[in-house]
Amino acid sequence: MPDRSLRLMGRSNRAGELLIRMRAGETVPLKDTNPYVREACAMRDLILTAPELSAGFPAIFPRPRQPVWAEVGCYLGETLAAMAGDNRDFNFLGVDIRYKRVVKSARRARRENLENVRVALCDAGVFLDALPPRSLAGVNVFFPDPWPRPKHRKHRFVNLEFLERVAARCRPGGVFWFKTDQEDYFKEVMALAPRAGFHPDRVPPEILGGADYDSFFQRLFHRRREGVLQAVLKLKS
Repeated sequence: MPDRSLRLMGRSNRAGELLIRMRAGETVPLKDTNPYVREACAMRDLILTAPELSAGFPAIFPRPRQPVWAEVGCYLGETLAAMAGDNRDFNFLGVDIRYKRVVKSARRARRENLENVRVALCDAGVFLDALPPRSLAGVNVFFPDPWPRPKHRKHRFVNLEFLERVAARCRPGGVFWFKTDQEDYFKEVMALAPRAGFHPDRVPPEILGGADYDSFFQRLFHRRREGVLQAVLKLKS
């Protein structure tokens, strides 16, 4: 069981475990109120469990030799699709823990003919552990749950352990792109970054053509760019 601090949005990976069992052919109780469960199970070409990701990477993509960018917390896939559409010489791998989010992300990729997109249903720590070392060109986390109350900040998953795992999965020169609207969260990440081997680099990252990308939560809370704190953190080449 991964450390609680790495669980995306503070939730356990029960959804991912259920999908693993279903793909293995087990009979499991399903709630009729969740219409996305069976669809997620059927979308084997686009939605992956952690064991499938570990066993198949990078052959999960039609062009496995392309560099891979990962988005942790892809929500409904808007940012993931935008990046993938603009950078078709990259492969993009999103991850989230909710059926609705991964299914809608996969639907979007199929609708927009984005063959360079795949989505994983698992938590952040399990996701990173499933990937080989030095297999990613970059990772982005945009507006993770801020847990603003002091007594809840221990639940923030972008912590030193997370940054070290990202660094271990990134190739030399790989980048971590972080956005938040919480100043104390931003300062905390910036203070921890050097301990994981990262140093600040140009924003937005040049590796994705220098384009900036927002997210659903950025548009929801910030109609303009004021109040958005972001950093591109890079490993030594």
